[in-house]
Amino acid sequence: MRHPSTLPAVLLTIAAALYLGLPAEALLGFPLDPTRSYLSELAASDQPTSMTFRGLDLLAGTLVLLACALMLRQRRVLRDWLRTSTLAALAVFGIGTVADVLFPMACAPSTDARCAAADAAGTLGPAHLVHTVTSASALAAASTAAAILFFMVIRAAMGLPTALGPSPSPRRLAAITLVTVLVIVTGITATALSLSGSATGLLPAGGGIVQRSQTIVISLMLAGVPHWLRATAQPAAAAGRAANDSVTYVGRLALTVTATSAVAFLILIWFAV
Repeated sequence: MRHPSTLPAVLLTIAAALYLGLPAEALLGFPLDPTRSYLSELAASDQPTSMTFRGLDLLAGTLVLLACALMLRQRRVLRDWLRTSTLAALAVFGIGTVADVLFPMACAPSTDARCAAADAAGTLGPAHLVHTVTSASALAAASTAAAILFFMVIRAAMGLPTALGPSPSPRRLAAITLVTVLVIVTGITATALSLSGSATGLLPAGGGIVQRSQTIVISLMLAGVPHWLRATAQPAAAAGRAANDSVTYVGRLALTVTATSAVAFLILIWFAV
């Protein structure tokens, strides 16, 4: 029998690879200075790489939502509020990532002084403002998920039950600790650097490296979550009842996500034309 998290693990691994962005940026020859630019500037409306990076984020966010829905739906595991909170935070991250696609940055401040000045003055229009809010919300949600996972590590170290499974190995706890702490630290650092450059609309030197590092560790967390969350199984009778409608649910969910992605892509094309 396959592990119940096999499909979510595949979906989140693909989402992590798509969200990473750095490989695509390298293949394109680093169109923007990676030390001073936001990775999201590559998806700005005025950039030739806009459709490529918006497409990557659209797929990543959609796959995160699908994986979280599948893991929340699993009835063969006991409900755990920490597990549910982690997946809910990741779902908010997925929603924010998709919203970033629909409301991209108006321009790339690191390449245009007028754009940077307008960004600092807040005169780039409502879509750019919405992007700032949705991007901040997505990253805050990722940091929240990391904080909950780290809290579970502390509980596990104290011998308390968690969604990390019974008696998680020291190696797994160390891996979770390393990734989650890095997500939180890079998130705080990237936010501080962004705020320090708000008066000019530009990231300080090295800010782009921190922001890309944040993207890397978030991707690692996405890929790790379905392997880390190993909730206690329900009794066999309850599991059997839950399995009866699983195929129907997955089919409906897949159709819903496909339709939503198609609509989002059409909206993306509409804004791009």
